[in-house]
Amino acid sequence: PSLSGRRPITWFPLSWVLYSVYLSEKIGYWRYILIHRHLQANPENRFAPLFDFFEPWCQDENRHGDIFNLLIRCGPTLRQGWRGRILSRFFLWSVFLTHSLTVCERGDFYHLLGIDPHQFDAEVIHHTNNTARRAFPWVYNLEDGSFLALRDQLISVVRQLRETAAQRFSLAREGRRLLLRLRMGGLLWRQFWQPMQPAARGGTGKLAVQDHGTAAARQTAAAVEASA
Repeated sequence: PSLSGRRPITWFPLSWVLYSVYLSEKIGYWRYILIHRHLQANPENRFAPLFDFFEPWCQDENRHGDIFNLLIRCGPTLRQGWRGRILSRFFLWSVFLTHSLTVCERGDFYHLLGIDPHQFDAEVIHHTNNTARRAFPWVYNLEDGSFLALRDQLISVVRQLRETAAQRFSLAREGRRLLLRLRMGGLLWRQFWQPMQPAARGGTGKLAVQDHGTAAARQTAAAVEASA
């Protein structure tokens, strides 16, 4: 296509767009629906009229994701062989990592809602991973809790890096920050290569560790799973 040359344009492969947008819509659905159901069960935490729109918003996200699911399935080569496996791994990992850092590092908002951010993040990850079976050929095996255990370690390292960044410059501080960066790199590598399983194997969407998941989310998971 002929586009303006005044601004630089970055062209992404179609597979990147389809996989990333699908996950963005589906993880958005689970975020909105779990908050909506939690506030239905705990109306005293509904501190703004904005939350009245969460249910229709989440349904919009869900429908958009379904469209991209169809687009992915229109190109069989997008899901086959090593290409399908690496696309599944990379986009699930990157979206989950971004979500975890965003939610768990900005937890004040979720505390205002009466939601534990770590538990909420875990619930969203499990449900999104399970929903991704409908579009992706491979998903993470979350049943043993290792993926989330590495998430907790990563968040701890990120917080330590931020704390040391505020300290006065010294060789000791710089040495500690270097060690923290190396540890973070190792944790990212380990989390990225966590075991995956074929999507066709099915999944329960249940949490491997009982502490991972809000009570309201567990009560409503069965009701909303079918609509995702």
